[in-house]
Amino acid sequence: MPGRLFLTKMSPALIKDDLQNYFAQFGPLNDVYIPNGGKFIAFIGYDDAAVATSVAAMQTHEVKPGCTVCVEAAIERPSPGGGGGKRLW
Repeated sequence: MPGRLFLTKMSPALIKDDLQNYFAQFGPLNDVYIPNGGKFIAFIGYDDAAVATSVAAMQTHEVKPGCTVCVEAAIERPSPGGGGGKRLW
């Protein structure tokens, strides 16, 4: 999905506001989502796919001192069970 990024290796100390504040410096965000379940992942979305590509190219970002995340482009994958739905990973 253009403009959508997948964040991994997140510190449990990071919250949605931390991600919004840091990643908004690169361009307008349209989404910040941290799923429940303790997997330490998140998704962010940019209005401009070119901005997302630039942010993903940097791969590792220090969101706040001592708290880094790994960034890559989010891709659609089929839902488990073959139900035809899709999810972003």
